[in-house]
This record gives sequence, C-alpha cells and structure tokens, in this order.
Amino acid sequence: MILHKKTFHELTTDELYELLRVRSEVFVVEQNCVYQDLDGDDQQSIHLWLTVEDKVVALARVCPAGTHMKEISIGRVITTERGKGYGKQIMLHAIDAAVEHFGATHIDIEA
Repeated sequence: MILHKKTFHELTTDELYELLRVRSEVFVVEQNCVYQDLDGDDQQSIHLWLTVEDKVVALARVCPAGTHMKEISIGRVITTERGKGYGKQIMLHAIDAAVEHFGATHIDIEA
C-alpha cells in the first residue's frame, strides 16, 4: 500500500483525472447521489490517496478553514475496497495532513 499526498498544483493531470473518476464512480454512480463535486475547494486542499498495485483503494481531501467549511475539514472520503481497513488508514493520514499543513487543533468531518 502506498500513500500519495499532494496539493492540487502538484497533481498530474492523470492523477487528478483518476481521483475525480473515483469520486464520481462512488458518489454519483454507486451511491446515486447527484451533487456538484467540482466545488472550487480542490485547488486549496491537500489530496491524499492510497494505492495497491497502482489501483486507488481510498482517498480523501483536507480543506483549509474557510473553504468548504468554517473549520479545517476532511471530506470526499472514499474506499473502493471495503473491509480491508483502508478507510481507517486514509482518515488517519488525513488527520495528520490537517495538523501538518494547516495547524489543525479542531477538524470538521463532512459526511
């Protein structure tokens, strides 16, 4: 399992495409939840994802305070393979990123 952590501007176009594809696949198609995924907050966020054999198995984004929510927040959390602990792992890494990059002492979770 490999952790990837990048700002929006560090993402390659292929990485961005894959993250957006997985988000659309899970939220829009699988969960039948129609919403505006491209909300303008990705550009200020830290993007994290886990891969196993080059396949995205979990992802999340960490938004600074005042973007997606009033406080620093973690959202767009996805696991593509359930029951393997990837959700827990990506959340722990997202919490670390919120502290490291934005100095978080309080984190809101988008659900």
